[in-house]
This record gives sequence, C-alpha cells and structure tokens, in this order.
Amino acid sequence: MLNFDLADTVAGQDIFRAGVQQGGLEKSREDVVNISKFRFSYVPPEVIDATNELVDLGRLETLLEQAVVVGSLKEFAAVLGQSQS
Repeated sequence: MLNFDLADTVAGQDIFRAGVQQGGLEKSREDVVNISKFRFSYVPPEVIDATNELVDLGRLETLLEQAVVVGSLKEFAAVLGQSQS
C-alpha cells in the first residue's frame, strides 16, 4: 500500500482549492436567494435558476449587495440580467 498524504501533492492541493471555490460559489448563491426571498417574499423560479447558474464569485457578491439595496424584485431581476452578460 502506498503511504503518502494526497494533500501534499499538487493534485491534492488543486482538488482542495476546487472544493473550496465550489463551496464558496454555492454559499454565495444560497445567500443571494435567501436575501431575495426575505426582501421580496416571493422569488420566481427563473430568478433562482439564473442565480444558480452564475459561476463568478465577484458577480455573486455584487448581486448579493444589490439584493439588499434595490427597491423591488423587478429591479433585482434587471441587475441579475446584467450579471449574466
């Protein structure tokens, strides 16, 4: 049996970083959806789906900020549409 720690390898470190990044994306998406639901009571499934398709953490962070400050779900959906471009 091989005796080594995968975390000590480049591949192991790459896998770890990818997992951390994926976890950050999932948490950010969750935060955006939860804040939106809190602010607007109802968030249409297409808005949730569009949020869950985002893969840029910076855009998700901006979207979260906008979910807090925009005045309506319509404005939020417009910001989300810009985030997808």
